Amino acid sequence: MLIFQYLYMIRFFSFLLNSTAGLFKKWNGSYAFKLLCRIKRTNKDNAPNSFLDAAMQEKMYHDGYEATLYKLGNGPKKLLLLHGWKGYSERWSPLVNIMDLDQFTIHALDAPAHGRSAGNSLNLEIYRQFVAQTIAGACAMHAIVAHSLGGLVTAYAFLSDKNLPVDRFIITGAPAGMQAIYDFFKRMMALKTLVIDNMDDHISSNITTIPALEINMDSFFKNVRKPVLVIHDEDDKICLIEPIKKGVQTSDSIDTLFTKGLGHDLQAMDVYTRTLEFLEADFENK
Repeated sequence: MLIFQYLYMIRFFSFLLNSTAGLFKKWNGSYAFKLLCRIKRTNKDNAPNSFLDAAMQEKMYHDGYEATLYKLGNGPKKLLLLHGWKGYSERWSPLVNIMDLDQFTIHALDAPAHGRSAGNSLNLEIYRQFVAQTIAGACAMHAIVAHSLGGLVTAYAFLSDKNLPVDRFIITGAPAGMQAIYDFFKRMMALKTLVIDNMDDHISSNITTIPALEINMDSFFKNVRKPVLVIHDEDDKICLIEPIKKGVQTSDSIDTLFTKGLGHDLQAMDVYTRTLEFLEADFENK
């Protein structure tokens, strides 16, 4: 019964958006954006969790949105960990468990509508705002470690401020850019190209600090001058590897770890150990 209700709702919204695309462009783009950002929560926000419960927790607020910031450790190297769509900070527990918390201070964000953060909507700009707020509170970050949508948010944060005080970046399982998100939304909702164009106009004019289609990993790879490690799996069906492989070729200074058989989640000890090696590397003396 639920699957039929879900399909009915998709058909209803598809018809609504497609039929109004040419007549009410501003409303059409705004409403499409609202649907794009809406999230059906799948993780329990208040369930007991030994990893999250061991951390100091702080609620953050911006423009009516709530995020939850976790802090672990007291080391001099400050890290910011960013999850992806429908993820939350617990995903980082295997990595944090192999780290020396006398050397690292962990900052992990539950984005709005994820984990222990209230809400039912998330967009790239509001995620970026919480990233900027966290970095400002810490003064600077030794590194950002990001997965999936968190990787695109990281690219967006840098492209919005190329003086972002972050010394290195680890990008895992990231989508190629906003165009890839548009393409997925268009297929899923069976939308006309005009609906996507209206939505892009709305986002670029009212939401993002730079044109939405300029938010992509290619631009990040071409412009970043800090050490970058890119981790992606050959079998990732959610964020395809081909655009990422092409993008990293633009810079000889980008390190890569391309895995096989891990899929989008990239949860494996080889990934964690390579991440830790990159975090501990002394690039100044190389």
